[in-house]
Amino acid sequence: MDKQLIIELLQLMGEKTVDFKDLQYQRNPHSHPKTLYWVCLDDGNVLVKVDDEVIEFQYMTPDEQSTLLQRLRLMYNEKTSV
Repeated sequence: MDKQLIIELLQLMGEKTVDFKDLQYQRNPHSHPKTLYWVCLDDGNVLVKVDDEVIEFQYMTPDEQSTLLQRLRLMYNEKTSV
């Protein structure tokens, strides 16, 4: 379900790739921070670069998926409010 939402947000934004400008996040205060670089749509697959690895959306942790969705929603709202 979340994968479909990301695909729809990317389509609404008119983008195949969205750059997060090195968005850093932590699961909790004691965990090592991770960096989200970009998300892209590739033949129906949602690919995400986290730290130095490109992974498919469904293999991300729920926290990572949530962070990605929140950021895309914010970016979509910023783009449509102008």
